[in-house]
Amino acid sequence: MNIWNGKLESLHSVAVRVRQHLGERSLFDFAVNLEECWRISETNDRLSAVRNLLACEGNSVDADSIRFLDLANILLVKLTEIL
Repeated sequence: MNIWNGKLESLHSVAVRVRQHLGERSLFDFAVNLEECWRISETNDRLSAVRNLLACEGNSVDADSIRFLDLANILLVKLTEIL
């Protein structure tokens, strides 16, 4: 297995978690908004934007904030690894 296979497999597991989290929400819309988040230069701001995106664009995140933050952080780490 080459390095790309490992990274893609790792990203796949994150993608599955994101897809499960999104439920019926549009994957295309999520991808477009994620690309906008990726353009944010400040790391903490980018993480907050992705967390808000996972939380349905601006809905309050309270009890699940750690779960959202964890998933957002993992997603950003994996994207950074492959891009």
